[in-house]
Amino acid sequence: MVRLGPSQPEVSEDVELLDIDRIRVSADHRERRYGMLQSRLKEWDLHVARNPKDLMAWVQRGITLMKLRQYEEAIASYNCCLTLDPECCEAWMQRAEVLDRMGRHGEALENWEYASALSPKSPEAWNGRGVVLRKLDRLEEALANYNQALSLRSDYAQALNNRGYLQGQMGQWQEALQDFEQAIAADPDYYQAWQNRGYLLFALGRNEEALDCYDQAVLLRPGEVEAWNGRANVLYNLDRYESALTSYDKVLTLWPDCAEVWQNRGNALGQLNRYREAIASYEEALLLKPDMASAAYYRGVALAHQGKHRKAIESYDWALQQQPDYVDCLYNRASCFALLGDLDESLSDLKDVIAQQPETYREMARVDADFKKLHSLQAFQSLVEAPKD
Repeated sequence: MVRLGPSQPEVSEDVELLDIDRIRVSADHRERRYGMLQSRLKEWDLHVARNPKDLMAWVQRGITLMKLRQYEEAIASYNCCLTLDPECCEAWMQRAEVLDRMGRHGEALENWEYASALSPKSPEAWNGRGVVLRKLDRLEEALANYNQALSLRSDYAQALNNRGYLQGQMGQWQEALQDFEQAIAADPDYYQAWQNRGYLLFALGRNEEALDCYDQAVLLRPGEVEAWNGRANVLYNLDRYESALTSYDKVLTLWPDCAEVWQNRGNALGQLNRYREAIASYEEALLLKPDMASAAYYRGVALAHQGKHRKAIESYDWALQQQPDYVDCLYNRASCFALLGDLDESLSDLKDVIAQQPETYREMARVDADFKKLHSLQAFQSLVEAPKD
């Protein structure tokens, strides 16, 4: 049977002594932030009512609206500023940021270009242009803009981080790591650079270094979900399932409707042989995303480990309805059929599996004790026998 599987910089001694697993996160983090922003918006509304010609007040009001994701209202605030002063570079840049977040990348680029024309020595304007150009898949131009920003300010952490992200996208791993490291050196409290460096190190299989990065990221921002999730995935790969489970639980406190995290949590529980809890996690994932074939597959694996082979087959059936070529699922269903004595069904699934991936599954089936009841059958022997040259 195929088993469950998962879908650096120096740190001060004080940080090393911290137990990251004991950090608390609050489910009302987003609500509290929303309340603070609403209060701030009321203050800016009063300010611009009293001082309607205060350019920076209109800009700050727009920034607050952007953080509240009230994008059209934010643009209106920037437009008020630009009506007062069409050459207010800050308003053009912030307007570009909102348009970018709305997915209107072409318009955002026009705004960044206008800002960089107004203020050609502004590294922020060149960096913003780079961000949008990357999203438009104009990667070489994006790189040139990041380089221009860094020629104006060599320790500009945001541009270093963004260039690192782009170079990672272009497959230039070492250059990307160097950029993230320089961004962190320029701003040791830059959460995004720690997180991005952790993600890249994880992708490169450098799990311990990645964990150090994610630990630093969650220390900087305990209420942000991405670093907790990255940390959990690294811990899973390091076979530290209890700690992975703790981090997945923190993710779900902040992001309870993420099916993938419920699934990964189930996998960690499965590795701890806590199959009943694992099944409950997979079912949460399937409530959120009923067509999630992998969650149904892993639920089947957990049920099979409990000896509930008929229920496991039902779960595999559901997964295969969503993804008919799910070869691991076919193999495990064949295993359950064999254990139940349904030999024809088992052979049928094995035939499909070996036809798809003969090099992997022929030998696996031959030595798998789950297929013991098939060993005497000529049809099974023919399936698992290596072809003659």
